[in-house]
Amino acid sequence: LDERRERFYEWGVNAFMGTHGDTCSFKDLPLNFATINGELWGGAEWREVNTGHKHVKKAHPVGYSSNEQNGCMVRISPSLAPQDEWHARYHYHGIPGAESYVYNRERPGPFASYQRFL
Repeated sequence: LDERRERFYEWGVNAFMGTHGDTCSFKDLPLNFATINGELWGGAEWREVNTGHKHVKKAHPVGYSSNEQNGCMVRISPSLAPQDEWHARYHYHGIPGAESYVYNRERPGPFASYQRFL
């Protein structure tokens, strides 16, 4: 059984790490990616980490440059789950929704995105 909580994917010049996000620091995710899978990180033109634990929509360029192409995009996706009693009690409020991104194997980064909020 694989104990790693991260999953890695390569799509042409794009590299991705996915993790739930409940056991890591948001700001450390790019370094975690580079440390755990340096070969994939080093060979990519676009690097992206996708997580969802916070249940809010966020996307920030994180890295050694303000240019997203030189760093790593970290995305926190919204939750599809409706509000329940536990989340309400602890003041975790978000608008349920989903996002998807379309990538080209030969070009870095997404070229289209779709959002649907419920």
